[in-house]
Amino acid sequence: MIPNIITMTHFTLATRDVAATQRFFQAAFGWRAAKHHTNVPAELEPAWLEIAPGQEMHLLKVSNFDPSPFEREYGRHIALLHPKQDIPLGRRPRSLHAP
Repeated sequence: MIPNIITMTHFTLATRDVAATQRFFQAAFGWRAAKHHTNVPAELEPAWLEIAPGQEMHLLKVSNFDPSPFEREYGRHIALLHPKQDIPLGRRPRSLHAP
């Protein structure tokens, strides 16, 4: 019997600075820009990044975005495995720190 396989197609991150967030993920993981859908309002400054074939990260500007007061305790987060061993945790180049 073949198991049902569910795959992720995309996830969305809200950010106050789409361009800086996009540069961070492109530099840190080598993700490429992908064409975004035209139904997204321009004021959200949409940017799509291709993670892998058929998988994307969507970035949207939310000017007043503020982390939840529970962020420190629970944290909304994603977990990513970085294949490079040359960037040890705690000693990342300043250019690879998230905006």
